Amino acid sequence: MRGSNSDCVQVNNQQWLPVMLSAPELSWTLAADGNVTAVAGASGTHGNGSFEGTPTQFPTTASGNNAFYGIDCQYSLGIGGNTAPRITQLAATAAGAVVTATVVAVDDETLVGATYRYQWGAGTAATVAGTAAAQQHTYTASGTYAVMVSVTDAGGLSDFDAVPVLVVVPAGDLGNLDTGAIIAAVRSHALASGEFDRAPGHEPKSKPGSGLTCAVWVQRGPAPTARSSGLAATSARLILNVRIYTNMISDPQDEIDPRIVAAVDTLMTLFNGDFTLGGLVSHVDVLGMHGIPLDAQAGYLQQDGAIFRVMTITLPVIIENAWEQSP
Repeated sequence: MRGSNSDCVQVNNQQWLPVMLSAPELSWTLAADGNVTAVAGASGTHGNGSFEGTPTQFPTTASGNNAFYGIDCQYSLGIGGNTAPRITQLAATAAGAVVTATVVAVDDETLVGATYRYQWGAGTAATVAGTAAAQQHTYTASGTYAVMVSVTDAGGLSDFDAVPVLVVVPAGDLGNLDTGAIIAAVRSHALASGEFDRAPGHEPKSKPGSGLTCAVWVQRGPAPTARSSGLAATSARLILNVRIYTNMISDPQDEIDPRIVAAVDTLMTLFNGDFTLGGLVSHVDVLGMHGIPLDAQAGYLQQDGAIFRVMTITLPVIIENAWEQSP
């Protein structure tokens, strides 16, 4: 807005400076005699503040016989404090079962000390890196996954982005369904725990011996599971029975249930800790994402004239890419 008389500033009781202001603040210097000293010389550029005259020029004279005083204004605009980083590019490319993710981020301050977190959308642990170098993940099942990346700077501010990627696991990467080896791995876990006197790999047809017995056999399957099957291969679900026996004719009877429950707790800890049973399965379906969860039920069983207290664990395991699909 160009100044008028009502907008003017009086200096040295005589000089009026008509002002047009677009800067947030103006300042000037007074000489020892009280006169205003212009910051810039005549005809100099004046930045974002100006006095009466041609834009971008300091006038050399004012109206009438009054001397003209000018002030050159300089200022900069910015945002104080830390600002969040910004992801400007994210790409995820698949080569068979392996996906490579690359990210480009910028920050108005610095990316030194930033953390890059990659989430692969497959229920697996995220990859955390200290640089923007490309990261890779190997999938076990074909399908479309969402790859999400977040960038957090040293001040704790973040940005994130996500892209879809189609993964087709080649036939050469298919899993191997070995039921015998899976049962053997469960038996090995049971015996290694020290809780059991024996661990047969079948459902007993005669009464077990004294002490605790852990028997393992197939309850259901293997059968296809749609949740983790892909475009080129079908995954399988195998459900095992893991039954713990102890004779009810034993003293003290009040100790029977605590002992058998302690044995179940030991096995549950082992199954939750070793999700892959040594790499033989993709995972134990602990929460029943494919239909039936890891579970235990108590009961009684009469066999060969003896009564047994039993706890039967339902153990569902998933084998990714067990069978190749026809083209």
